[in-house]
Amino acid sequence: MNDKDEETLKTIEDMPETSESGMEPFTSGEKTSEPEDEVTLEEESPEPVPVQKPEQKQESEPKTKPSLIPKLKPKPEPSPPKEVQKEVVIIREVEKKQSNRFMKKIKRYFLAIILIIALVIAGSLYAWTNGMEDLRDDTDYLIVVVYKDVPKAASVYHKDMRQSEIIEITELGALSNRKAFFEKAENDYGKLDRMIIIDVDTLKALSTDSYILYETGNEIYVDDMYKWIVQSEYPPSHIIKDDNPSTVAAKILKAWIDHYSDQLLGGYGGYTVRVILNAYRANDILIYPGNSALTILKYVAVEKLVFPV
Repeated sequence: MNDKDEETLKTIEDMPETSESGMEPFTSGEKTSEPEDEVTLEEESPEPVPVQKPEQKQESEPKTKPSLIPKLKPKPEPSPPKEVQKEVVIIREVEKKQSNRFMKKIKRYFLAIILIIALVIAGSLYAWTNGMEDLRDDTDYLIVVVYKDVPKAASVYHKDMRQSEIIEITELGALSNRKAFFEKAENDYGKLDRMIIIDVDTLKALSTDSYILYETGNEIYVDDMYKWIVQSEYPPSHIIKDDNPSTVAAKILKAWIDHYSDQLLGGYGGYTVRVILNAYRANDILIYPGNSALTILKYVAVEKLVFPV
């Protein structure tokens, strides 16, 4: 080897020793070369790059997370187990069956009520028809006027002949037993269809005219008629003549029936019907024997259908 080569080798061997031992740097020309080589090594080395990236991610994560929180969707609730679903289905089926049974019961009750109403209406119509036919067949009436449940006058009226006759009321006894009273009147005066017991106040209310004509032709006004029948006062001698007070009361009742017979037992006027039925429902008029039509009239205001005013 020549001298130049030996010097070169010596310089190469001496270079690490000077770098490791911390000796003073080389000349100015050598100093400029070494930093450039170090920079290139740092730029080319991959080791510091992965160290810096995690630090940047950790710093940026808190900034991005708050913006994502409102956008999160709620988690779906977990579905119940199959056994619970089966129980729910069974409960719903039981509730449906119970509701269906309840509706069926309501329908049955509703139909039963309608059927009962229909039967009541049909039965009432049948009873009304039969009862009214029975009343239409009546021709002979026993009419008794009472004052405080005490008989004061009586008369028999024959509808087909439009005639009436007086009855001595003292001969028939007490009115507490209507059946016995009615049978006693039939034994004395022949077959009778119906007995009508009327309070004297109702008789006065039915007296729409100011007076009636007595058998002597004298006019008897309503107030006098009332007093003479209840015997609170007595008529004058030219009316009484030889009759006792009960006979005079019977003759006054006979005159009253002859005067109002067309209104009472023939052409029923609105006012007359209302007075009679109101008195009948208040037990101021009693009818014996009764029937189905009279029972209906007792509790149902049938006259309002005919006379609505």
